[in-house]
Amino acid sequence: MAAEGHELRSPVEFLDGLDGSEDPREVLRAVAERAIPVLEATFAETIVGWLHSRKAGSLRAIPLPFDPRSKSTPPQRAFRAIEGYMKKAVRQGTLRVGDVRAAATAFQGALVAYVSFHKLFRILDPPLPVERYVDTLLEIWMGGALPKKNTPRRKPAGKRSGK
Repeated sequence: MAAEGHELRSPVEFLDGLDGSEDPREVLRAVAERAIPVLEATFAETIVGWLHSRKAGSLRAIPLPFDPRSKSTPPQRAFRAIEGYMKKAVRQGTLRVGDVRAAATAFQGALVAYVSFHKLFRILDPPLPVERYVDTLLEIWMGGALPKKNTPRRKPAGKRSGK
């Protein structure tokens, strides 16, 4: 848990200093590379706190490393920073999304999903390397996962003729 009087810092505070003209691939990669380790540590800290309180027999709620009743929690500040950057990038024409709030939610949710799958649910064994996940996430974000109309479909790897 965060020390009394010590406020958790957002790993994405740097977004406030950007104007949206930057390459979103580089910016979103930096967000992912900075946020995932913080999310992993926060999940680990929360789980340890929960296990400790359970062992002590005093479980009332899952202990968090911040006060969820606060008007501005670290996750809320991180979300606002991501959403704010995306608004600026849309205005600058470097990012094209129809709903900035939904896009910020989806991006932040993808980072939380990575940590959840690896640290909480342990779904993937062996774990997917974070670099590979971020590369694929950005590939989907920047190029789209669905082919454009009238674009020939690519065969999945391993199913191409001759392989």
